[in-house]
Amino acid sequence: QLWMVSTQPGALTVAPLTSPTVVGATAYIGSVGGSVWAYRDRGSRASLLWIADQGTRTTSPTFVNGRVYIGSGAGVQALDGKTGQGIPDWGSGFGPPGVRFSAPAVAGGRVVVSAAEGSATHRIGIVYSLDRATGRELWSFVDHGHPIGTVSQPALGGGFVYVGSSSGTLIRLDANTGHPSWTFPPAGREFGGELFWWRPTLANGVVYIGGVGRGHADVYA
Repeated sequence: QLWMVSTQPGALTVAPLTSPTVVGATAYIGSVGGSVWAYRDRGSRASLLWIADQGTRTTSPTFVNGRVYIGSGAGVQALDGKTGQGIPDWGSGFGPPGVRFSAPAVAGGRVVVSAAEGSATHRIGIVYSLDRATGRELWSFVDHGHPIGTVSQPALGGGFVYVGSSSGTLIRLDANTGHPSWTFPPAGREFGGELFWWRPTLANGVVYIGGVGRGHADVYA
């Protein structure tokens, strides 16, 4: 063990933490309790750089070009990676109140997130693409394939957005327009009732995703 830090010393109820995002010697961590921390790794110890309170559960942070992007129940935020301060006017007014957003995927001038909107008995999974500089919405895609719909955290690469769906499909969207270019399995083909809830992974031109069905769990490439 090199070091350990307590993010919530003395708390009666401890909020679970997200997976850290590490860039250089800095670790960025979100939490169910609504705070985001930045720690600098000093080798045998860690020093706190900043804390940003978002007021509601946050996702794992995504760091790109000096900014930290997070999804939460309060929307999607961009923070200054050095100070933790919110970027003024970034994404202001985006998203319906109370909707919980996924961890962002960031590439090519875009921030892509997913969300589930509606009630416990009827909701739809939606994918949003935002301008990375301003947080302005560029497009959205609605998955109508299931009455209680959810879509996974998105993966972004090669000019496309990939999301899994509780409707049992992996969907590829054009990153510029949000239009679907293909689904797996193809339309009209049943594939064992898989639910693709987890974020796809892209590597060497291949898309990998885990699925779960009745009595089995599988990985597809």
